[in-house]
Amino acid sequence: MIYKHSQILINITYQNVCTMNKRLLTLLTILGFGALGAQDLYVANNSYVFVTNEVIYVEDDIRLDTNTSNIYLRNLAQLVQGSDTKNSDEGDLSVLQDQTVGVYEYNYWASPVGASNTTTNTNTNADVGNLFYDTGLVASTAYTANAPSLAFLEGTGTEISTYWLYTLETGNGYTDWVQAGNTAGSIRPGYGFTMKGNGGAGNDYDFRGRPNNGNITINIDNSGPLGYSETLSGNPYPSTLDVKLFLIDLANIALDGNTYYWQQQAVGSHFLSDYQGGYAVYAPGNPVDLNDHGTYTVATFIDYDENGNPDVGTYGTSAAYSAQSTRFAPIGQGFMLRGALNGTATFTNSMRVYLQEGANSIFRFQDNDDSRTSAQTEENSNVLDTGLTHIPMSHNGLDYETMVTNPTLVPELKIHTRINDSYIRENIIAFRNGASTEFDKFMDGKHPLFLGADTYMPTQDNNLVIQSITFDEDEKVPFALYVSEDAGQSNFSVTLNKIVNYNQNLDVYVYDKELNTYTDIKDGTFNITLTPGDYKNRFEIVFKNALQDQVDDVNDNVVDTFDIFQDNNNGVLTIKNPELIDINQVAVFDVAGKLVFNKTDLQTQEFYSFPSNNLSDGIYIVKLMTADNVDISKKVSVYNRK
Repeated sequence: MIYKHSQILINITYQNVCTMNKRLLTLLTILGFGALGAQDLYVANNSYVFVTNEVIYVEDDIRLDTNTSNIYLRNLAQLVQGSDTKNSDEGDLSVLQDQTVGVYEYNYWASPVGASNTTTNTNTNADVGNLFYDTGLVASTAYTANAPSLAFLEGTGTEISTYWLYTLETGNGYTDWVQAGNTAGSIRPGYGFTMKGNGGAGNDYDFRGRPNNGNITINIDNSGPLGYSETLSGNPYPSTLDVKLFLIDLANIALDGNTYYWQQQAVGSHFLSDYQGGYAVYAPGNPVDLNDHGTYTVATFIDYDENGNPDVGTYGTSAAYSAQSTRFAPIGQGFMLRGALNGTATFTNSMRVYLQEGANSIFRFQDNDDSRTSAQTEENSNVLDTGLTHIPMSHNGLDYETMVTNPTLVPELKIHTRINDSYIRENIIAFRNGASTEFDKFMDGKHPLFLGADTYMPTQDNNLVIQSITFDEDEKVPFALYVSEDAGQSNFSVTLNKIVNYNQNLDVYVYDKELNTYTDIKDGTFNITLTPGDYKNRFEIVFKNALQDQVDDVNDNVVDTFDIFQDNNNGVLTIKNPELIDINQVAVFDVAGKLVFNKTDLQTQEFYSFPSNNLSDGIYIVKLMTADNVDISKKVSVYNRK
């Protein structure tokens, strides 16, 4: 072992052999990306390496010699590799990840490991056999995998109900999901799978197997009836994945530029018609600004019928998570991808980053309290540290510390539409310099799934829930309301839920082009009831009330036509009206607001004169009210000369 000390880092590399004789090795700070030449990590028979709350970096391959050669990642530790070298041999990497414990709730997973063996030197397929539950600091026990049958719908702390283990590769609909169950090698590297929780409070899944590394390619196509196919994928590595780098990579042009995250509320039922869930959408933002973490809109929870079609029910939206959270996918995180073209998408080591879960990453939209550490502390309290103090970094040369601590602040308008008092759709307008009013890949987010009644922002070729524009006060953003025949007459209530990173004094309206009305949605609500139809050319989100602007312009012109002055030499208040505008009232108030003179039923004439010699000396306010309800005020000073 070679130690190279610096002020911040200790770089540890392994050459030829690393024999621990079952001696616990705590690696406190072992990150030094690119500091050394190509190195392997070899763990000999009956030996292991233990890493807690840190990262281990290996430039080349990892050789786990026998089935008793292991690496243990604990307490948010991660493994990063540099070169596209495939790992080998039959030992295991072990990494823990938390789960949604509800037996009725789906988790979307992607395995960071595959099956270990002595016959191949490559990334290998995974299956339910790679899942264990931890029983000690390094000890784990294999789950009992129930066969896919209706008799085994619910897992336990020691059993997995494989009935819910499904995959989706370039699917075009609900029927294309494939039940993988406990079939050996059913999940290829880079592809994801679904599985419901096992009901064991505080339990984690211990992924054990050969660590995935290097280039991992999945198939993508756009053959679906809607112009795309969907693939369940996810983070394939035992380290954090920078999802933005994955989406914007030039080699991944077949992707539509977004990721879609499943969110679900617990409903206490396995029946499809009772599900309350949907997809959140992540758009990675400006592709040339890596400090722009993107924009994220929450899912609209919906019910599904027995055919997998949306069914209107009573539910709301999920909690809000930041785009920064969805940019960095933790170990095991699954997400949906859509194809824009026929081709492939490739994960690479350059997209791997050491970024611990917590404030800057999420896992299946749960707070990660890392509860597994409490039990482990009793066994070896001197090596465990639950603190999350670390510097996010990668060997790809990017400054992740600055990205995370000093991101580009993107202004966003979060518009919420309550539909039929049953659910809320969130649409986001983001202000990004250089964005257009048409579809901008990466900066815009496509609609995940239309409900019977719904909202979206239409562009020429795409329906969006996230639209980036270059801000202009005169900009008009089309805002569509949709009602299917099955939904029937539907009610929409549109409000501005929040303004993020922008002037809170911004005015925001819904403009109804058919009725020529502007409704303030920042301080009010736009309400409308619509019959079935696709209203994509009728409504707009605007930032100016053009009707009020016209009225203000007219009023300004009216005000400018009057001349109000006090003739103190003669004790007369004079009003000139050269445009012969109809006046309903002339009133005079003192500075305390007391009415001291009032005249109505005025004839339209060019000059008006009213005596003021009966007024005490002082400042007065003269108010005129025209027949068009234009209010004109002016201060005058009364000084009666004796």
